[in-house]
Amino acid sequence: MYKSIKMLSAHGLLMGAIGKVGGITVIGCVGAGYAGMSNASGESMAPGAAGGALEEVVVTARKREERLQDIPIAVTALAENDLIQRGVTGVAELSKSVPNFTVDSQSSVGGMGMRGIVNVTRNIGFESGMGVYVDEVYVGRPAAFNKNLVDIAQVEVLRGPQGTLFGRNTIAGAINITTKNPGDELEGNIRTTFANHDSSRISAAVSGPIIENTLYGRLSVLLDNREDDYIENSAGPDIGSVRERGFRGKLRWVPRDDLEIALTVDSTTTEGASNVFELSEIGPEAPPGFSIPTPEMRQPNVTQQDFMSRDDRDTRSGSLRGIWDIADDLTLVSVTAYNEVNFEVLSDNDSRGVSLSHSSFNDDSRQFSQEFRLQGVLSERWDYTAGLFYLDQKASAERSSTATAPMNPLTGDPLTRAQLGPFFPLFVVGETNNAGNTVAPIGNISSSAEVRTEALAIFASSDFDLAENLTLNTGLRYTKEEKSLDFIQDNTSFTLHPDVVSRPGIDDGAWSGNLSLTYILDQTTLYGSISRGYKSGGFNPDIVPSGDEIVFDSETVWSYEAGLKAELADGRARVNAAVFLTDYDDLQVQRLAYTPVGKGFAITNADQAEIWGVELEALFVPVNGLTLGASIGYTDPIYKEFKECASGPGGSNAIDCDGNQLNNASKLNASAAVQYLFSIGDPGQVYVRADWSYRDEVFIEPTNTGRTRVDSRELVDARAGFYSSDQKWELAIWGKNLADKEYVHTVFYIPTFDITSSLFDIGRTYGVDIFYNF
Repeated sequence: MYKSIKMLSAHGLLMGAIGKVGGITVIGCVGAGYAGMSNASGESMAPGAAGGALEEVVVTARKREERLQDIPIAVTALAENDLIQRGVTGVAELSKSVPNFTVDSQSSVGGMGMRGIVNVTRNIGFESGMGVYVDEVYVGRPAAFNKNLVDIAQVEVLRGPQGTLFGRNTIAGAINITTKNPGDELEGNIRTTFANHDSSRISAAVSGPIIENTLYGRLSVLLDNREDDYIENSAGPDIGSVRERGFRGKLRWVPRDDLEIALTVDSTTTEGASNVFELSEIGPEAPPGFSIPTPEMRQPNVTQQDFMSRDDRDTRSGSLRGIWDIADDLTLVSVTAYNEVNFEVLSDNDSRGVSLSHSSFNDDSRQFSQEFRLQGVLSERWDYTAGLFYLDQKASAERSSTATAPMNPLTGDPLTRAQLGPFFPLFVVGETNNAGNTVAPIGNISSSAEVRTEALAIFASSDFDLAENLTLNTGLRYTKEEKSLDFIQDNTSFTLHPDVVSRPGIDDGAWSGNLSLTYILDQTTLYGSISRGYKSGGFNPDIVPSGDEIVFDSETVWSYEAGLKAELADGRARVNAAVFLTDYDDLQVQRLAYTPVGKGFAITNADQAEIWGVELEALFVPVNGLTLGASIGYTDPIYKEFKECASGPGGSNAIDCDGNQLNNASKLNASAAVQYLFSIGDPGQVYVRADWSYRDEVFIEPTNTGRTRVDSRELVDARAGFYSSDQKWELAIWGKNLADKEYVHTVFYIPTFDITSSLFDIGRTYGVDIFYNF
């Protein structure tokens, strides 16, 4: 088996993206699925040619180039052309068609996950269980996960624990993004999109040799605007416009045949109201003022906001990657990287024309990482990868939420405790609150936090051919992490939250790894695997009801998977399927805590959780030009044992969540697509395409109460395009959510005020693409 694998080398992974854009097939997707067409520069545009055979898929899911059909991992691979045909411009949009991949929102404090594990990482002490990697560099903070997929060679979505080769925080899976690299020829493209909501997207790239046969460069830029403030705001200016600016530059130096060094720098800035939460429900414990419904409540994209919501992000990174072919069967890889992620989120918590409450979040993260890998061959039957990984991360956060004390609506004077009576026995203006501070008319709950993380890991993986068609893969990784928190909370509002000072530390270490058997016969691959994943403990520097729940423990998982990958009908059909069982101990769960001093956000460990599920992806070319694709993912994600996950007023009447559905985990998700490509003679080719997707309901909180439910959704997208015969021009029209479904991405519950807000979809979008390759 090993002889079919191309080792990572100067001609391997770095060159893997050059000239292959049209040659990577999507599993379970309709796209560049067969006989990809490229112009002389290698910039592929057409989704396929007249031939009916499916193209071979090459991935780097195990840090080297391999056929997707040969590896014992459930992976969905998408080339740049596949992303274009689906209308996918960012990582979050992959959730429409990748089985068991979930995105709760595109906010900086949102969450992404796989196979039932979706962590909403709203503070710097909580890490995602899914990792995102760009050109082998760990992105770090989840605020930067939703990468804009510009000038991308391919995206691979790896499901299940990836703790051996990808390392920290990949207990649920990993997304592996490979960007385009400069090659030997001058090439480039200009791509424009114009859409409703006064939207435009312009990207450009140029690539080629700087010094012949030695130094190569590539530069890509992006301007992405939505100028329409589509959310009607009765209390001020309308909201909804967003602007994004970005660039990526690459230099690739080949001083000699056995050595290659690549330097990459990139930066992206996003400004505007990309996520606006609107008032959708008021609970029975809402304070005076917050308890009054508004005319706009529950109306999609209609709100009252006197404090404008925004979500501004800056991400910057630089990496230096070296590949040295020490010998024919030994390669050394070094990846050095530095990342910065900064964001500011402003939100109007009350969604009213008066200033009852608003919040501001300011988070900054700086990260340095270094990885060394040796990859080699011990014999014709045995190859290996071994390495070291180091990470140093510093994250800081400044959080502030205002709270206007209950007032007499007629006089505007502060209410007294006697006037409030027993129905709302909280503090009033002038009294001393739980923090020991005097309650102000407009009080403030603020916090300051800093988290330092240092991680060191050693890992090894090998493939050994037990027989001609039978391969044993083993992998092992040991990770050591040290974390420290410096946290201060201060409260001058009418709420019950205390002042808190906390400076805890965590010293964690654990093994992760995998064991798998792969059997390949003709065009069919069977595999079975066992994996152990691990995620270190963390902190909860949020708005906390006490200082007792700042630290939570590490979590571990055992995952068992069996899969089949088959090519049928003389290469015209491909079916990949997997069944899995994951067994979590001490699963880290974000929940609502109701303590004697009030309600707040908490992160605790559920004793046991279990997820079993299936995944199926299929691609079929019944006749030349016609491609059919489908995918389905099903999970049964439950808390097997989660005692006292919530409680009633005052911390009494404890509730157990045993048997409840995991946070943000949908049971069923499915997609289907059809595409037809045909020639119109000398001018070129035309294709038409339609996509359907479905996602089941989810609950954002372990109690699974109705107010924390996000309903299911079903969407239809379509696209029609023309390619010129010289493969230089593409013109396409497209539409998303053609039925104009009014659905909610996620909901957000504010326990202090007992209100729920919803993030509604923008609705139907449509536009035109004009692309030019040179």
